[in-house]
Amino acid sequence: GEDHTNSTGIVLVLYNAFHQRFKPVYALLKNYPARFLGCSIVSAIDGFANTPADLFKIKFMQEAHHLTSSEVSLTVLLSGLVAFASFSFAGKLSDKYGRKSFIVLFKILLPLGVAAYYNTPG
Repeated sequence: GEDHTNSTGIVLVLYNAFHQRFKPVYALLKNYPARFLGCSIVSAIDGFANTPADLFKIKFMQEAHHLTSSEVSLTVLLSGLVAFASFSFAGKLSDKYGRKSFIVLFKILLPLGVAAYYNTPG
């Protein structure tokens, strides 16, 4: 009795949270299927292209640049802080010049940056 009621309540809470979180995605799919498909394709390409580079960056820093674990941790921490600080600045610029142009710009710059990261000596 009581276990069934608790599990049903948990399922309802999870369903409602899931439904609320993905409501905009469903609306996009329903109202703009071509745009949804385009966003999905760009997201998939982005994930397949950037995930391996992101996963192997720490191993690369240790093996190619001979950094210790603490040096890698410091590098990742500092670069994360710089990235976090730059979000506000980039947001203001995208408000001024348009979000689409900034997305396109950074989608072009990202693979160039990854290529430079993995091919810069020393």
